[in-house]
Amino acid sequence: MRSGSFVGETDYSHSLIKSVVVSSLPTALVDKLCHFICKTVHLRLRTDDLLQRVDRLEQDNVVYRVENFVVIDVVGGEDILLFMKILHVFDFCGLWYICGHVYTCVKYVAHKHAYNVENSKCCAVLVPLQEYDQCALDGYVDENDDLFISLRYRLVDRT
Repeated sequence: MRSGSFVGETDYSHSLIKSVVVSSLPTALVDKLCHFICKTVHLRLRTDDLLQRVDRLEQDNVVYRVENFVVIDVVGGEDILLFMKILHVFDFCGLWYICGHVYTCVKYVAHKHAYNVENSKCCAVLVPLQEYDQCALDGYVDENDDLFISLRYRLVDRT
């Protein structure tokens, strides 16, 4: 605890890095990522820029893995959850970005203790530790092809 590197440093590790050209990504994702980067760090992302892509990032003991879900918000006082399915984890200019699709809650199914969700087709971008809850979640499809996400505990609106 007395070491100079104990406080204030961000600790991270990741899987194998692959370079990706911005122009090879879907347009909706590029637009969202460009806007987010410009707004947060005042850098401009060009279509010929290279992003460093990983399948797994661990930052400050939180693991982000492609195909996992994370809770990104609790809407209103009604405990309606918004999820994001992680599709990409990028490094651009030394900063990490988690990108994916937003999934909205259709209903909570009590006997399954799970949320029935659907893809809103909207892209979302966030930086690590910006999500509402840091627990990685798995989705599963039932016999009717409905997608469900189960939480180990209840999340409530912070307001």
